[in-house]
Amino acid sequence: MQRLIETKKAAPLFQGWHDTLLRSCMQGIMGEIYVDDRNEPHSAFALLGDFCLLAGEPSGELLRFQYDLGRWETRLLVPKGELWEQAIRETFGSRAKEFTRYALKKEASFDKAHLSSLVDTLPPAFRIVEIDEILYHFLLSEPWCRDLVGQFPTYERFRDLGLGFVILKGTEVAAGASSYCRYHNGIEVEVDTKTPYRRKGLALACSAKLILACMERDLFPSWDAHTELSLHLAERLGYTLDYPYQTFELTKTK
Repeated sequence: MQRLIETKKAAPLFQGWHDTLLRSCMQGIMGEIYVDDRNEPHSAFALLGDFCLLAGEPSGELLRFQYDLGRWETRLLVPKGELWEQAIRETFGSRAKEFTRYALKKEASFDKAHLSSLVDTLPPAFRIVEIDEILYHFLLSEPWCRDLVGQFPTYERFRDLGLGFVILKGTEVAAGASSYCRYHNGIEVEVDTKTPYRRKGLALACSAKLILACMERDLFPSWDAHTELSLHLAERLGYTLDYPYQTFELTKTK
């Protein structure tokens, strides 16, 4: 198994797949692509953050290779087709927990007035601020909100490619909406809320603020929902469900 630098060679294996994390990898902006053969690949995976997208011919060898690659605790395996699903089950058994994620359409007609009204619903005790260098380092230090900036190895990288906001109550970070990753014309949205502040409309207001900022910059804020709750949140913001898809949550044994 080898890392692929000329990512276009893997394009036929991922044909028909419109995931924006894959775009980041294929465009060489973030993430990596690995293949069984650099010249004539038959099996491949795209790796970005917690996500591993599997395509081409199902391969137990490739699955075991990605398992040993890097330092991680939990990884989300996204298979391209039922044969890959079967290979994951055969390779990892009960360690790979199956669940459904939801892809939202990669186009949307956002209503600026509606989004602005959602931002205005923020209770008076809270305020929205853009992520700066101080907040970047704080978010990295907190497990519950690390993914808001965690795929950007430095603040300079986040400043140049990322975009995000947090909601503060006093000096405490209560929620955030930011870029999990970046591709040429958009970002993949990451939303997190600290447990005591959930179900208060914070995620809705902060996400609306992020979408408005993306519109100003001519970026598309792509959204994939991890749960039905995330799906319903996205629909309130103006997104439309495209399709559900099977995902496997793999935990690495110590």
